[in-house]
Amino acid sequence: MWEAYTFGELCDKASCSSSATFASTLEGVDHAEVPDLTELIKSQYSVYKTLVNDILCQPGDSMRLKELIPIMLICCCLCRFIEPGSLLFGDLQEWVKEICKQQSITDPAVACSLLSFYLTVNHQTHDCLKNFGNIAVSCHYNLGDVNEDVELSTKQVFSLINAKTVASLVPVLLEHVHKIQERVDWLLPAVRSYTNLEARTRESESEDSTASSRQVQEVGLCRQLGYLVATFVELTQSQLSRIYNSLTGLSKLYLSLYSSKFGSFCSKYEKLIKLTAAQLTPNVYSMITFLQNAESERGPAKKKPRRDKVQKVVVARELNTIPSLIYSIEQHEKLLIQLVKKTKVNLMEFVKMSTARDFRINSATVQARLEESAEANASPDEDNDSLTSTASCSAPASCAVKPKSKRL
Repeated sequence: MWEAYTFGELCDKASCSSSATFASTLEGVDHAEVPDLTELIKSQYSVYKTLVNDILCQPGDSMRLKELIPIMLICCCLCRFIEPGSLLFGDLQEWVKEICKQQSITDPAVACSLLSFYLTVNHQTHDCLKNFGNIAVSCHYNLGDVNEDVELSTKQVFSLINAKTVASLVPVLLEHVHKIQERVDWLLPAVRSYTNLEARTRESESEDSTASSRQVQEVGLCRQLGYLVATFVELTQSQLSRIYNSLTGLSKLYLSLYSSKFGSFCSKYEKLIKLTAAQLTPNVYSMITFLQNAESERGPAKKKPRRDKVQKVVVARELNTIPSLIYSIEQHEKLLIQLVKKTKVNLMEFVKMSTARDFRINSATVQARLEESAEANASPDEDNDSLTSTASCSAPASCAVKPKSKRL
């Protein structure tokens, strides 16, 4: 099984023309009479579907469940050779979707292989990001929320995502979301360059067709960013800086259009900005406040179990991403203000202007450090050093609890 996966992966990576020969070898067909590749893959999938369904009918056999891992890896390689609009592809998508929805598997490794296959198949469909959002909803439901006042959706879409597997499945989802972000980041400068080229070489006779072509690209770009924002509303993660950078890039595109008087933003962009400001940004600030509170609750240094030390490292790592995240939000808001002045459209309706770069002295931390210094009979110089090390980047005034701000 593993040998078959290795050869399949090599064929996939090299995009070689010998896939039909490889598939015919699996089928035991004479190489002199190699049938159509689609038929061979269809035959292989029929075998694997029967095998997978047989394994899933025996949920108590954990050893047999492990066999699903190499099978899913082989299926991931084979699915890339199937035409997305074909009946075989549609049947394959529905089959793996039903497995993820109905099978409550508690083995994290097996669950990861199944979800990875489902996401790989979805990359070739039009509703890819919509399905990603549904998976994010199930992950959010099982992980809970840092804000106790938030009412989570009671709709559990995927049984595969449960309390025992969700921690392992979130990185799998984020890995595939990262691929979508790479596409968006590649598309943004391409659209910007294309628009600038049109602005320099535009002709009155082709202006209407040029504008319609550009707007189709912009609507598609806004739609993809909208689905990404909706996904991150459910799973606020360290990749947020990248999504705000993408929003900033899109705003720069429209700012250049207005500056050159070559066009205007589409209605999808306005909806995207409202979605970001009303749903994503407040969740980001809640996450920042939660991480800062988790840091402050550690209190003065004492002998703690190893588990607490690990938790301390995790919180510290998350806190390191906050300054760059806040800077990305600020750049996004800065360009929105410029667009509002250019367009006279109230894009800031749901945006709460932040004092994101403000710094705050954590009085509790300062007091704890002073008490430690007093007990150790430390010198005044050491006290001053302790004080200067306690400044931390805070959430905006609208989201943090009574911050005292000081501009740097």
